[in-house]
Amino acid sequence: MTPRTNVTSRENAGIKIKLKTDSISNASVDVIVNSTNKQLQLHKGSISKSILNVAGAQIQSECNQKYPQGISTSEIAITKGYNLKCDNVFHLALPDWDENSSHSILANLTQIITICLEKAEKLGAKSLAFPILGAGILKYPIVNLPKTMYEAVKSYSNQNSNRIKDVYFVVYPQDTEILKKFEEYFQQMPADGSDGSHVSSDDEDIDDEDDEDKEIEYDVSAGQKDVGVTLKFFAKYQNLDNAIETVKKEYDSLLTTQQIPFDDVDLTESRKLRLRDISRTHKIQISVSDTITIYGRQSHVKDAEPSVQSL
Repeated sequence: MTPRTNVTSRENAGIKIKLKTDSISNASVDVIVNSTNKQLQLHKGSISKSILNVAGAQIQSECNQKYPQGISTSEIAITKGYNLKCDNVFHLALPDWDENSSHSILANLTQIITICLEKAEKLGAKSLAFPILGAGILKYPIVNLPKTMYEAVKSYSNQNSNRIKDVYFVVYPQDTEILKKFEEYFQQMPADGSDGSHVSSDDEDIDDEDDEDKEIEYDVSAGQKDVGVTLKFFAKYQNLDNAIETVKKEYDSLLTTQQIPFDDVDLTESRKLRLRDISRTHKIQISVSDTITIYGRQSHVKDAEPSVQSL
């Protein structure tokens, strides 16, 4: 990648998610993602036009030949990169923003990002560059885009053994408001891709002093509140919101929280490490403040409770 500015990067489950300012057509990666229209008329739209200008007319010819009927909003078209510094271009066409279908449109955005990652992995790609999808004439609210795009990649990386090592979100330098929102979101994310004060690395040290007065949390592979789940729905937009809400309620019903009182004076280093082992073994989240709180799937919490109580 040869960006004009390197803003920041975060790593999650082996994939580095990087925020860059540049034109997407300057990206030096295996796959460039292009946001265009369903007819694949690449001269329309600022992102698509910049890609066409650098790639050359052959890229439009390949689109016309391979996809004469165009694509739907849940499909991608794959072409060579030609004069671009990439092997392939993934062309996608997002629906216009509709406030009445906001959940389903953002779900579609997550799905199309996931499809791009899946296709790239099958092609053996190690790096992708995404423009800021939905910004501009599609009028997606900028406030929703950093979390949606970041979490889509994070969820994919959590659930897959990845060849992909680098994912770039490329912001056009003049889009200062978009850059600000993405930078603010990235700054909230720890550099190792974990959340908040979570311990996410086996190499991370536990402080010897004052930890008794701090909340201690452990990342887990299932059951925590921010666990990523990718679901694909095949439904009309007006039905999709109800489907998403139903699945969310069903999933939430499987989770529970159990609080266990304890004397914080007795929370020794060996017990902290034991709690960490319990959280990983039972795939639950444990936090410590005035009480020991266990969070996760009901069956996992039930199995872990005796081990915690025996400390």
